[in-house]
Amino acid sequence: MSYKPYKEPKLKKKRTKELRNNVLYNERFSPVYCLLAIAYIHYESGIPFFSQVNTGAVGLGFFSTLMYLFASNYFQPDLDVLNNRPGMGHFPIGRWSQNWKFGRFLRWFVYPLNRFWYYLWQPYASLLTHRGAGHIPVLGVWLRVGYLLLWSIIFNKIFLYFGLKSQYLIIFIDFLKSFYPWSENFLNLRWVLFCFPIYFSDIVHIVVDYIDSHDAGYSFCPPEIPRGLITKTIRFLKGEDRL
Repeated sequence: MSYKPYKEPKLKKKRTKELRNNVLYNERFSPVYCLLAIAYIHYESGIPFFSQVNTGAVGLGFFSTLMYLFASNYFQPDLDVLNNRPGMGHFPIGRWSQNWKFGRFLRWFVYPLNRFWYYLWQPYASLLTHRGAGHIPVLGVWLRVGYLLLWSIIFNKIFLYFGLKSQYLIIFIDFLKSFYPWSENFLNLRWVLFCFPIYFSDIVHIVVDYIDSHDAGYSFCPPEIPRGLITKTIRFLKGEDRL
């Protein structure tokens, strides 16, 4: 079934500004996140507050905040957008590099990695509907992590087939598994540093999307948006649609 081009429904009230930038809102919230991360790590260290400066907690808190900002740009729910996925134009060096004199050279240097990351998510975006399952808190993170985990296992099998063994890939696979509740590393300090920032940036992103939809007066996932292959297949099996 062919879908008509998406047209935004009539708004309940006139929109006075463009849609909110999810990444920008995560950036604005990052100082608060950093303070919360430092406070939690400081608390876990067992050192009484205000007794001394815990430089380790400060350093780990800043590191966790960097993970938070990185995830809000390059591991966000909008990876389910089929084309023009946000942040892909400057992955992994960031928009700030565009102001450098050698920023253009740096972009060309990481261009292969940029394209690899973009096309890696093309099947994921084809399978899912934008603002569908990938925009459900926690579930969206599990879907993206599971997708990466699947590819990581495939690459690891290929390496082993050719007699190669990548210790870094094995470490990465263990890291991805720690996102799930059945992992022995779930909710430990490493989880707080690496995993929680991704969950939290997802929640901020999705909340901003819901606010935008409410203010504009249309549903969160309008029926006019083309559905992903999974939804199309389910509808086909039910006799509601044609592939």
